[in-house]
Amino acid sequence: MKGIFAYDGPYMQTIQKALNFLHLNLLVLLFSLPVVTAGAAITAAFRVVRILKKEDVKVTAAYWKAFRENFKEATLIFTLLLIVPVLLFLALSFSPRQWSNTASILVLTGMTLGMIALVWALPLQAGFSNHVLGTILNGLLLAIGHLPTTFLLVLCGLFPFVLLVVNPYLIVFDMLFGIVLPVYWSAKLCGRVFRKFESSPENQELT
Repeated sequence: MKGIFAYDGPYMQTIQKALNFLHLNLLVLLFSLPVVTAGAAITAAFRVVRILKKEDVKVTAAYWKAFRENFKEATLIFTLLLIVPVLLFLALSFSPRQWSNTASILVLTGMTLGMIALVWALPLQAGFSNHVLGTILNGLLLAIGHLPTTFLLVLCGLFPFVLLVVNPYLIVFDMLFGIVLPVYWSAKLCGRVFRKFESSPENQELT
C-alpha cells in the first residue's frame, strides 16, 4: 500500500508508536502494583523505550526480559532513594512527640537528595552496568552537576500527579500514557548527558 497509509509511512509509524506506548504504559502500571516493584517497572520501561527506537520488538517479551534483568538492582535503588526516606518522614510526622528542627532538615534533605538521585539512577540502571551503590552515587553526581536537566527530570516525574491535580478525570490519560511519556522525555534528556560519558560499545545510549 502506498501513500499516507503505507506501513512505513509517517502516519502508520506514528500510530504504531502510540500503540507501543499504550502497551508499555499498561505494563508499567501492572508491574508497579506492589509499589515496591515500581523502580524495576520504570527501569524496564526505559530499556524498552531505547530498544523501540532502534528496532521493532514484541513489547511484552522485551519488557519482561528487562524487568527480570533489572529487578534486584532497580528495586533496591528505588527502596533506598524513595521508599525509605518517605517512610522515615511519615514515621517522624506521626510521632507523638514533635521532632526537632534538625531532624526535620535532615529528613527533608534526604528526601530531596533521594528524589533528584532517583531521576538519574533509574535511567542509569537501564543503560549501564554498575553495582547499586555506584549507580546511586553516579545518579547523585549527575543530578548535582546538571541541575537544569535534573529540574526537568523531576518535572517529568511529577507529570502524572500534576495532571490529577489539574483535573482528576485525567487519570484516564495517566493510565494510557501518563507514565511512558515522562519516561520517553526523561530518556531523551538523560541521553544527551550520557553520550558524553560513553566509553565502550557495551554502554548504549538511551535515545
